[in-house]
Amino acid sequence: MISIGTLNNNTVDAMKQVYGYRKQKEIHVVVDAAEVGATKYRNEKIAELL
Repeated sequence: MISIGTLNNNTVDAMKQVYGYRKQKEIHVVVDAAEVGATKYRNEKIAELL
């Protein structure tokens, strides 16, 4: 599970690494999209991840 509760450049980079690993290993990931829609930054980052 990936929670986007606290977003900054470091956590976004880590999330992207997890996504890359899970895609390579064909592992499903659940995203807890906390407060998506609250800010433009959150919307942009979740769009990048998905």
